[in-house]
Amino acid sequence: MTIERYLDINMHYQPGKNNNQTGKNRREMTVKLCARFNIVDPILIAWLYGVSHRRALEHLNNLANKEGLLICVHTIRAPTGRVYTLSYQGANYARQLLSIPVIFRKTAKPSLQINQNAVIHNLQNAYILMRGIHHYDAEGRHAPMWDGLVSEPEFCRIYASNSIRNVDGLVRESGHNKTICGVEMENSFKTKATRNTILLRYLYSLKQGHYEKVFLVSQSHDILKDIRRFHTQLFDELTTAYNKKTKQPFITTHDADLLQQRIIYRSKFCDELQKLFYP
Repeated sequence: MTIERYLDINMHYQPGKNNNQTGKNRREMTVKLCARFNIVDPILIAWLYGVSHRRALEHLNNLANKEGLLICVHTIRAPTGRVYTLSYQGANYARQLLSIPVIFRKTAKPSLQINQNAVIHNLQNAYILMRGIHHYDAEGRHAPMWDGLVSEPEFCRIYASNSIRNVDGLVRESGHNKTICGVEMENSFKTKATRNTILLRYLYSLKQGHYEKVFLVSQSHDILKDIRRFHTQLFDELTTAYNKKTKQPFITTHDADLLQQRIIYRSKFCDELQKLFYP
C-alpha cells in the first residue's frame, strides 16, 4: 500500500451538530487513533475533544467496557496510570473505518500488547502528529501545519529496511508544496556516537526521498540544544574525517549543507508537552 493512502486518511476531529453525532465522531476518531498509534490515554483524548479528564475517562471506559472496542491496560509508565488499545472487535471496526491493514496480536495478558518502554514516547508522538492537524490561528480558524500523517508503526511497515532511519512518523505539510517531513520525538539525551549514526541515516533517507525534511521535537529545550550542538560538531568532523573503506570523507560539504537545511528543531512544542505530560 502506498504512503499516500495513509496520508489521505482524514484525522481532523470535528464535533457533530448534535450530541449523537458528536458521540459517533468521537468513537470513530478514538478507534482511528488506537489503530494508527496502538495506544491512547485520557490526556490525549481530553485535549483532542476539549473535555475534562473525567469526561475523557468516561468516553474511553465506555468504549472498553460497554462497546468492547478497546482494552484498558494499567501501567505505571503512563502519566494517568492507564492506556487503551484495540480489542479484536475494535481492530475489525478500525479496518472498516480506515480501509488499511490493522494488525491485532491476541495475547493472554493485555499488557503484552503494548511496548511498556515506549508508552510516554508514543503518547507524546501521537499528540505532536495530531497537534499539527488541529492547529488554529489567532481568530480560531482551522490552519493546519500539516494535513496528513503516517504513524511510526505504519512507517516501519512501509519502509522495512535497516538502512533507513525509522522516524517516529511522517507528516505532509499544508500548502502548495505538500512537503513530506519526518518527525522525531526526542525524549532523552544521546551520545555523540549515536547522533553520528542517526545523522548518516537521515542523509541516506533524505537522498532516497523517504522524506524531504526532519522535524526534531522534544519536551525539553535542553535536549534540542544538545542535539544542535552535536550536529554542529559532526557537520565539521564528518567532512574532514576519512572513511577507511571508501577512502573518502564520510560526507561532503554539500551533504553537510543539505542536513543543515533539512533538519528543523521545533522547540515550540516543548512547553506544551511539559504542561500536558509532566504536570
